[in-house]
Amino acid sequence: RISNRISELEDRLGIKLMERGRGRPGFRLTPQGERVIRVTDELFGSIDQFGQDIVRIKSEHKGHLRIAIPDDVLNIPDYKTICEVITAFQSSASDVQMELLAHGVDETEHDVLDGKVDICIGAVFNPRAELEYIPRPSHQCHLYCGKKHHFFKVPDSALSADRIESESLVGAGFKLTPKAAHLTARFPLEAIANHMSARLMLIQSGVYLGFLPSYFAQLYQDSGELRRIHPKKYFYSVDNAIFFAKNARQNSLVDLFIDELVKQTNYG
Repeated sequence: RISNRISELEDRLGIKLMERGRGRPGFRLTPQGERVIRVTDELFGSIDQFGQDIVRIKSEHKGHLRIAIPDDVLNIPDYKTICEVITAFQSSASDVQMELLAHGVDETEHDVLDGKVDICIGAVFNPRAELEYIPRPSHQCHLYCGKKHHFFKVPDSALSADRIESESLVGAGFKLTPKAAHLTARFPLEAIANHMSARLMLIQSGVYLGFLPSYFAQLYQDSGELRRIHPKKYFYSVDNAIFFAKNARQNSLVDLFIDELVKQTNYG
């Protein structure tokens, strides 16, 4: 019976909700009962709003996220860290299609500015005011020769600056930092390769010297394919970052990825 159900509800709430009619059947809300009705209406309204918000959030985390990565991505020191960020992102946005595009250094900033990619993970040689940067660990580039080069078995002590700087150099093909540009300008520039793997190939040909990130070259150095020349003299540092257009975080997918990045790392 309705009367029994109301009595059970009153017992559970500890509030008298209804006045039972005397003489003839009927019920009348008590002042407390009227207040309970009002807050109940508010509760159901909140539940309905919650459902609408969940639908909106789910729809926000759909779409396409394009991320530019360096062409030597397998060798970068924070490779595993970036993988963990992608894992965390996909667990929150499983319906998002992620596109990873391997780019040379000279392509990344232009593609972000042109809207071809949403986020870039890469080296920063010339920061742009239109972009926002979250720093990553920096790295050093050193001068190398391949095992076919006539310097390969010559000790550093026998290599003067004049002798080294008369050798053909493979350049990066894009604007470097002032220190790097000053250093490479000492050499005759005889070849250009904007991708790391292409630069490595030209160095391994034995015809050219070239600068490579030490983390990238280490494997080839350990295997006897490359030799580092005067490491305390011929080197320069490179800043790294994750960067995007300054208004990009208005895109919920970009914002979510950056949030996961900050949570999973000490970047930013």
